[in-house]
Amino acid sequence: MKKAVADYSNSFTRYALALAAIGAAFLLRIALTNFVGSNFPTYITFYPFIMFVAVLLGLGPGIVATLTSALIVDYWYLPPQGFGVENVADAVGLIFFLGMGALMSVVAESYRKGKEKLNEVMRRANIYNRSLIEASLDPLVTISREGKITDVNEATTKAIGIPRDELIGTDFSNYFTGQEKARKGYQQVFDKGFVSDYPLTLRHKDGKLIDVLYNATVYKDDKGDILGVFAAARDVTIQKQAEAELEKYRHHLEELVKERTSQLQAENAERKKAEERARRQNTVLQGINRVLDAALTCKTEEELGRVCLIVAEDVTQSKFGFIGEINAKGRLDDIAISDPGWTSCRMAIPTGHTGYKTVPGGFEIHGIYGRVLKDGKGFFTNDPSSQPDSIGVPAGHPPLTAFLGVPLVDAGRTIGMIAMGNRKGGYRPEDQEALEVLAPAIIGALQSKRSEEELRQTHDYLESLFNYANAPIICWDAKFKITRFNRAFEHLTDYKTEEVLGKELSMLFPKASREESLNRIQGTLSGVRWEVVEIPILRKDGTVRIALWNSANVYANDGKTILAIIAQGQDITERKKAEEALRQTHDYLESLFNYANAPIICWDAKFKITRFNRAFEHLTNYHAEEVLGKDLTILFPRDSKKESLNKIQLTLTGEHWEVVEVPILRKDGTVRIALWNSANVYANDGKTILATIAQGQDITERNITQEELRRSNENLEQFAYVASHDLQEPLRVMASYSELLGRRYKSKLDSDADDFIGFIVDAAKRMQKLIEDLLAYSRVGRVGKVLEEIDCNFIVDRIIKNMDPSIKNSSARITHDTLPIVAGNESNFFQLFQNLVGNAMKFHGAEPPRIHIGAVKKGREWLFSIKDNGIGIEPQYKDRIFIIFQRLHGKDQYPGTGIGLAICKKIVETGGGRIWVESEPGKGSTFYFTVPEKASLLAGREE
Repeated sequence: MKKAVADYSNSFTRYALALAAIGAAFLLRIALTNFVGSNFPTYITFYPFIMFVAVLLGLGPGIVATLTSALIVDYWYLPPQGFGVENVADAVGLIFFLGMGALMSVVAESYRKGKEKLNEVMRRANIYNRSLIEASLDPLVTISREGKITDVNEATTKAIGIPRDELIGTDFSNYFTGQEKARKGYQQVFDKGFVSDYPLTLRHKDGKLIDVLYNATVYKDDKGDILGVFAAARDVTIQKQAEAELEKYRHHLEELVKERTSQLQAENAERKKAEERARRQNTVLQGINRVLDAALTCKTEEELGRVCLIVAEDVTQSKFGFIGEINAKGRLDDIAISDPGWTSCRMAIPTGHTGYKTVPGGFEIHGIYGRVLKDGKGFFTNDPSSQPDSIGVPAGHPPLTAFLGVPLVDAGRTIGMIAMGNRKGGYRPEDQEALEVLAPAIIGALQSKRSEEELRQTHDYLESLFNYANAPIICWDAKFKITRFNRAFEHLTDYKTEEVLGKELSMLFPKASREESLNRIQGTLSGVRWEVVEIPILRKDGTVRIALWNSANVYANDGKTILAIIAQGQDITERKKAEEALRQTHDYLESLFNYANAPIICWDAKFKITRFNRAFEHLTNYHAEEVLGKDLTILFPRDSKKESLNKIQLTLTGEHWEVVEVPILRKDGTVRIALWNSANVYANDGKTILATIAQGQDITERNITQEELRRSNENLEQFAYVASHDLQEPLRVMASYSELLGRRYKSKLDSDADDFIGFIVDAAKRMQKLIEDLLAYSRVGRVGKVLEEIDCNFIVDRIIKNMDPSIKNSSARITHDTLPIVAGNESNFFQLFQNLVGNAMKFHGAEPPRIHIGAVKKGREWLFSIKDNGIGIEPQYKDRIFIIFQRLHGKDQYPGTGIGLAICKKIVETGGGRIWVESEPGKGSTFYFTVPEKASLLAGREE
């Protein structure tokens, strides 16, 4: 079933199954209604099916199933039939049903997504735990009650020469020279519960024999039944070698004694020497036994080192000495050192170890003791000061009258040394020999103790790792009783360990999902492991958290009996909320991309099309599947393809299009003009381009319209210019003769004639003024296209000077800031300022005119302002006043033709600027216009 669900996880099949399940629920409801009537809860038949869909198919199908069920119930089973809720009880039931369905769907989705991550965490934990076991240098093995090997570490496979998978399941005794003795050994463990230093000889695959001492103990289940034996072997080859050497030495002495028995009485001195050798031999043997006993009884390596040093001093009858080892930096660290009676000793003696102390290591290897380490050979001297490499003794140290040193050798490599000093009467070769026999035992004892300490530290570390791990960890037995519960799990559930140990595992699951969770756990007994599974966890306060879990079984030596199940989890409640929010954001962005009105396209660094939205399909008449993965060049006409590709190539250098026109080739061969901008999408390094995204607008029709409008405007301007210019002469004739007629015949005709002649003269003058203004308007943009530097301060000062009579008559005051130097046509700017200042003077109120001209820099342009205290402008007329011949007042109230502001607008826009007004009736107006900065305009002129 899990596999089936996985197959449906990324397809619409899940939704089809969800609808099919609700259809089955509907049919079941109809059958039950026909059989028992309709007197049972409205939603009762739909709940199990929704739970089934949510758990097996996930969030989306669960929501669909919930909504579909609600629609069916609302239409068929809530009276009256049809859509619409008639009472509060039905509304509450419907809301509760929708909430429960959504909740089950969210929980199921959380469970599915956390499964994979939890499995990865558990896999790494298993690898790490196995690595800790493999870190042991000693062979480790577990043995079943039948004497079969159930597990070994790498050290064991190296010692035997057979791979681990071939060893497991074979008889433990097969790999020893004395198989019966090996069988008796592990049987003794089952009988007594442990065995210590059980001697065996391990046989390597190639025939090599290794002497080992086994320490073994049984391990049991929670009932106390013995499951198997855990055994650790210690290589005592060196110890055996020492004993063999000792035995050889003893045999040698015995031979000497036999050879010289006949001379004992005659050679008493020689007999005493033999007895002395035997005594020393016995002393050495006793010393070895003391060292080996200490290896078993001493709790620390430091304590064992002190015992080894005492034994060495006793064997050589030395006053003081030390044992040291070479560290990773090539210097000598002490393992143990005795107090030589320094008068200026700065080293404290630990409590309970009078006469022996531990000092900081890191001594330089030199002097006579350095010779032992460098040469790898023992030697003695009874006159140390005469040695060429003698460096004397530290201040306060008693004189060194005799010295004996032997190296500590492991696998042919010098790893340290034993040094003795000041034996009474000096050292002899037999003292060196005795110390060399003792040295292997000391090495073996110290290495064994170090391995035991490392094993203890590993155990303590694993315990700390379990209890203080950030991830919640729990163990239960085959009866689903909780057996371990770490601190992170306490934090997750708010239960203390003592509250749950021995309790049923089911107490940690919410009632709604308890059965499902227990069914999953039941599967672990058959060997099913959770890779990544989401499990709802019930906290002590009744709230529910979503945990992502993986699990594994711990088996007995038989490989079948389950001792415990361990599960490790992660609280992903908040992550689930974040994932849902992220999914909604992703869906929103996808919809935004696909359904945007503007055409959008993406391509990669190789110019292959990767995305293509619906608006782009409409623009090109291609479907997305026809172009995805294709070269971008299929969208460009042949005659403009090279230019378009050159523009696109620049995007790889980081350039993005603000507004650029690109011809687009449609599927039918026609060409559309698109206005584009683009930007690159970079990888995390900020350099690698993942994709380029471009958004456009089809401006084909707009370009056609603009071209037609441009031609029309040119024709109108040409007509206005020609018409106004050609009308000048006949209009002047009409005006001149009308004035002449008025002067000659005034009062000679009747009064009506005088009025008529006056009307003709006034109309001719007004017509002449209109034509002059129209000619001025048509000339803007046609003449004066050469740009020059213009000092706006000079122009404004000239205008003020020219308007001086009007200023005095109206008591006006005109002020201005320091104005910039701009680029343009001087006559145009003079007319612009004159018209605006003139209007401010003309349209004043009861107060004398107050006019101020200012300018500020805004980005790459200058913003000019002409502010007055005049009559102001109604808001609805702010755009109308810039239209040619548009007047807001009668000619009798305010003179003029209504073309001045239209000329201002044309001058500003011809120069690439904008003009507008802000005004409030009765409080004055402020006219604004912009001029591009001087540098850009002059640069354009030079080009």
